Amino acid sequence: MQSTSPPARQIHDTQSWVDRLYQAVGRRLKRLSYEHPNGQSPIAIIVISVICGSAVYAIGLVLAVTSGFAGVYVSTKAVYYGVFGIAWVSGWLRWGLLHFSRAIEDIRVCFTDEQQFVAAAKKAIGRMSSGTGALIFSLIMFSIAFIVVILGLFVFIHDAGRSRLLPPGWYQDSRMMHLAILLVFAAACSFPLGTGLYLQAANALFLREIFRLTVLPLPGVLVARLRHLTAYYLIMAGSWFVGVALLALVFVGHLGPFSVFILSMTSAFGLVTALAPQFVFHTFIMDAASEVAGEFAQIFKREFSSKIDHSSLAGITSMLQASQPIQVWVINLKDLVLLASGQLLPLAAVALRNRLGFPL
Repeated sequence: MQSTSPPARQIHDTQSWVDRLYQAVGRRLKRLSYEHPNGQSPIAIIVISVICGSAVYAIGLVLAVTSGFAGVYVSTKAVYYGVFGIAWVSGWLRWGLLHFSRAIEDIRVCFTDEQQFVAAAKKAIGRMSSGTGALIFSLIMFSIAFIVVILGLFVFIHDAGRSRLLPPGWYQDSRMMHLAILLVFAAACSFPLGTGLYLQAANALFLREIFRLTVLPLPGVLVARLRHLTAYYLIMAGSWFVGVALLALVFVGHLGPFSVFILSMTSAFGLVTALAPQFVFHTFIMDAASEVAGEFAQIFKREFSSKIDHSSLAGITSMLQASQPIQVWVINLKDLVLLASGQLLPLAAVALRNRLGFPL
């Protein structure tokens, strides 16, 4: 009996700046450069993420040492929150990009014209690999961080009633050098976050394109296949919530109306990541169920409407069983509870830190 090999993949991996960075570092680490079925092993992703975060810390430390600021720098907890947040978001970006093409490859069979779906998927992969789009979103994030840092170090410095995000040493002596250190962290945080937002925009365009395609009239098959992709989106949403919470610990000093609004809006991108696909999937399942119901109605009118006798009971019973209401949403209540908890996580993290008095 011959073993059948898996079908060749038609949708290939992305080649964004995140992918190229992790591939380049992985090639230089001989023990992590081996081939892996998913493109790169989780251990390699973790190690490279730690290296990226450590590199940012080292650059900041060098700048701090040259300005006699090393003591304050190494004792500032916000620095370590930032390093961990950079490593966390970067690592999950790499994991998500590696698994995206494989996740959408699994639902290819759900469409009547697979080549139309493959074309839409390849276009999405091309968008996600675009360096220009990621750069634009990242520069927007960096501009926001730049304004916040400038206001904190130079504009609100004499406002005694305003709470400070960082220890007093950051607001004294050579503030231009302190600004340089903070901008290093701002850039290192902005590029992963900006890229994540850009990838969500590219994914939204992908969902809009496949929304127009026709799916097979097999609701049960759709639910089973789309559940895998739903799990992928839920994992990415969860990682986004944690990343936002970590960066909130660095950049948010207290919870006021403005900070609550910004954190809620930023976290909401995680909700969009998980929930937006569900409305597309719901439409797919409803369309398939409607088509099946229409076919059953035609069969019933043609074969059973004129007479219902003992010989036709078996056929009618089978039709009734097959046309029973099915699951029309892929996401479930447990998923929604987890998403709601994730949406509140950044706010809860800042509130808990302030409540317990953890210094930055």
